[in-house]
Amino acid sequence: FTEKRIYQVGAVRSGTDTSWIASEPSFSAWVELPDGDWPIHSAAVRDVHKALAIAPAQALADLQAFCGDTDMIVAYNGTEADFPMLDDALAREALPRLPGEYVDAYYLALALWPGADSHRLFTLAENLTIDLAGLAWHDATSDCVVLDRVLRAGGHTMADWPAPVRELVASTC
Repeated sequence: FTEKRIYQVGAVRSGTDTSWIASEPSFSAWVELPDGDWPIHSAAVRDVHKALAIAPAQALADLQAFCGDTDMIVAYNGTEADFPMLDDALAREALPRLPGEYVDAYYLALALWPGADSHRLFTLAENLTIDLAGLAWHDATSDCVVLDRVLRAGGHTMADWPAPVRELVASTC
């Protein structure tokens, strides 16, 4: 119960460099788990994992190549979950840390929508009336797509605020 492993990695490119985004908008890889009892509770996910999983070193090297010279890696609840797990997985494979600064968008969501009924990513997206058609909860790449859409909604939300309020939120995040 103390060891955690990644069984899927996903990423999407976002930002102002449209040619970089268009060259490869998203990334997904299923990662082999070590021998032993590593349960994947969903039968459908377990079947996809079994069919598509590749060696951790290959999946993580492919993720690094996808990230390239990015300025920032953004995750939702990354401080508590994604970033430590990624760093541990990369270290196990003797690979360097992902490029760029690590940013946890969960804290931004708390600042942007403090009165939200829930700050769970998909629930927050639903409450913001973000289109979730074709996306699956707890699928690594779907999570990234939803996060990108939530961040874009946050940008639109902040654009309507007075400059001092935008600056306050930006300074705390």
